[in-house]
Amino acid sequence: MNFFKRLMKGHDENVVPRVLDHPENLQMGDIIKFGFCGIDDLSNATTVVKEINTYDLNANLKKTVFTLDAAGTFYFLSVQSSRAGETLEIGKLILPPVVDQLFTFDQFANIIESESVDGMLTRKNEPDEVAGWTTETYYQEAYNEAYFHSGDYREKSLPLSKDPSSAFDYYAMVSQDRKYAVQIEVHDGSRTDVLLLVYLPLRSIEEMWPAKG
Repeated sequence: MNFFKRLMKGHDENVVPRVLDHPENLQMGDIIKFGFCGIDDLSNATTVVKEINTYDLNANLKKTVFTLDAAGTFYFLSVQSSRAGETLEIGKLILPPVVDQLFTFDQFANIIESESVDGMLTRKNEPDEVAGWTTETYYQEAYNEAYFHSGDYREKSLPLSKDPSSAFDYYAMVSQDRKYAVQIEVHDGSRTDVLLLVYLPLRSIEEMWPAKG
C-alpha cells in the first residue's frame, strides 16, 4: 500500500498546473472576469468560455472567436493585433427590433443592396440594453465573402475546400476612432446576423482562471 501511495504522489508532482496569462490562450471552460469597462452589462461580468470557433474573413485571414456565457448572456471575444498593440474585440448579437431602433432598416438595406464599399450608418437611438456598445457614425470598411468554421483552428490550417453552407456575405462598419464597429453577416436564405463590436484594452480583463481539470 505504501508503494502505491509513493507512486501516486510522484505522479501528481509531475503534473504542471496550466497557467492562463493571455486571452489568446483561452480554452473551453476557462473563466474570465471583466472589470469596469464603461459598458453596463459587461462591466464586472464573470463569463465562461462555451465555444471556440473560427472565421476566415478574407484571403485566409483567420480569426478565433471565443463564445463567452455570462449567466445566459452571450458575448464573442477575439484578440486583435495591430501596430498600435493588442486589443480585445468583444461582440454582442442584436435582434432585428434593436437594429431598427439603432439605425433603421432602411440604412441597413442600402448597405446590403449595394456592391460598393462606401456605406455609412448613423445612429438614431441607443436602447438601454446596448448602452455603451455604440457610437454615432460608422463607415464601411469591408464587403466580401467570408466563411465560418465550427471549432478551434489555432493549431491547424483552415480547410482547403470551402463548404458552401459556411459561406456568408461579410460587411464591416467601423467608427472613425476605431473603438466601435458593426459586423453584418448575410447567410443563405437571407438570414442576417448583426453584431455590435467594441474594442477594449487587455486590462479590461480583471482576472482569468483555467478550467478545472
